[in-house]
Amino acid sequence: MVKSYLVDEDRKYEHSKTFGLINSSFSNALWAPDDLQNATIRQSGAGKAVVGANEEVLCWDVKKGELLGRWRDKDCTAEVASIAQSDADPDVFAVG
Repeated sequence: MVKSYLVDEDRKYEHSKTFGLINSSFSNALWAPDDLQNATIRQSGAGKAVVGANEEVLCWDVKKGELLGRWRDKDCTAEVASIAQSDADPDVFAVG
């Protein structure tokens, strides 16, 4: 990837904060709203992204770019291909 620099009196600037590996190419990405019970603790308002990253499922804060959670089944070595959120209970996700 080519780095873009802004030159100001011999100083170079570049973007310093990125997600890193957001998701693998075979998995879908899913957006979910912020938790209502945790809204008093962290109020970003942008929601969270739940994505598959190789054998793990990562939960990202969309606005802050912070990793909120990492889910992994220790007995499973298959790459995550699909993620779905339950309509009845929004805290439950199906991963396959």
